[in-house]
Amino acid sequence: MEEAATGQAVTWRAAEMHAPWQIPFYFGILTMALGLGRTDALGLAQLPIQHFLQNRFHLDAVGMATFGFLASIPYYASFLFGYLRDRWQPFRMGDRGYLLLATPIAVGGYLWLARSALTYERMLGIVLLTAFAFQFLFAGTQGMLAMVGQRRQMTGRLGAMWMFAAALPGTVAGLGGGWLAAHVSMQGTFAVLAGITTALLVPVFWRPAAVFSGEAPARVPGGETGLMALRRLARHRPYWLAAGVLLCWNLVPGWFTPLYVFLSTKVKMQPEQIGLFNALMAGFNGVAIIGYSFLCRRVPLRPLLWIGTVFGIIPEFLLMIMRTPGMAIGLGVLIGLLNGIPNAAFMDLLLRCCPRKLEGTGTALILSIAVVGVAVSDLFGAWLYQHGGYILAFGVSGLCTSGAFLFLPFLPRHLIARRDGEDASALEGTAA
Repeated sequence: MEEAATGQAVTWRAAEMHAPWQIPFYFGILTMALGLGRTDALGLAQLPIQHFLQNRFHLDAVGMATFGFLASIPYYASFLFGYLRDRWQPFRMGDRGYLLLATPIAVGGYLWLARSALTYERMLGIVLLTAFAFQFLFAGTQGMLAMVGQRRQMTGRLGAMWMFAAALPGTVAGLGGGWLAAHVSMQGTFAVLAGITTALLVPVFWRPAAVFSGEAPARVPGGETGLMALRRLARHRPYWLAAGVLLCWNLVPGWFTPLYVFLSTKVKMQPEQIGLFNALMAGFNGVAIIGYSFLCRRVPLRPLLWIGTVFGIIPEFLLMIMRTPGMAIGLGVLIGLLNGIPNAAFMDLLLRCCPRKLEGTGTALILSIAVVGVAVSDLFGAWLYQHGGYILAFGVSGLCTSGAFLFLPFLPRHLIARRDGEDASALEGTAA
């Protein structure tokens, strides 16, 4: 086994030396298209959808949050898609098979909306369908990312690369979403989403050696049934500690719908200004994540997790002091920088804690937990905002984020005491 692992490591190193650009380019295409094409809180269409719901259907904060909650139902079941990814390979193409299977469904749904008269029910139904397709896409992509990161002992760098590539769509979505909301019809926005999502077919027919060298022909361990795999996941203590951290990070009642209503009604910002605010947060989030990709090779994960959690609490209080559009835009830069370290550190933790051969199930289950946390906290935050104001909503968000401190002391030393790329064998006492 040791000889096989050594040989595989050599294969990975040779692939990386042969074409070091392949990994960031391959995952970059995936992340950009996935990030821009989705319709949830991080996608290009989020701001236009909120603007459309508010102005066409005259929905209040709770009504908009309810639409987002219902439209995100497939994300709550991410675990099932991840489990399917670990047990089934469509078209015998591995993770690329999921791209080939789901991309046409999402593109077709968007094109149908682009050519239809939009009603609340029709929008909700097709957005649900595209979210269902995106769950297949996310399960394959995130499972592949965790597998590559663990094999090459570069979870910090790959996690930071993934988060940076995810921040870029956030920047484009902020600027482009604000512009689309002000200048393009909702049908035109869905046509744009269809074109962007088509880019996901590129990785289907490209199989770079730096990403796929050493890929096992079958992911399922010999003799392990589906029930046995679920039991192994249920007993993997580090994974559930990481899940607790990620849940606290995604319980943000003051963000998304309450923040949009606060900026548009209290701070008096126009859609394009809100888009600029979102773009600055996402862009400078990416700047901080780039810094993390260098920092994680010099500093162990443990202090980065503690510092990142502290940084993640501060933005809630910065939101409370916003009074003018100019002030909000300036604070958006600082908030983006502060959120970058925890975003990257928590992703690093997730990739380290996923059980082997259950990368799709593990990442997708935590995605389910995170999305449920965001959706429930968005509904709760809209209620808090309407009954207690923005200070209460933002304050509760900070309190929820601080809950990560309850889980950090119990993370296994061999997972968080090493730097990215450092051999873990000297630190491992027992493997969970």
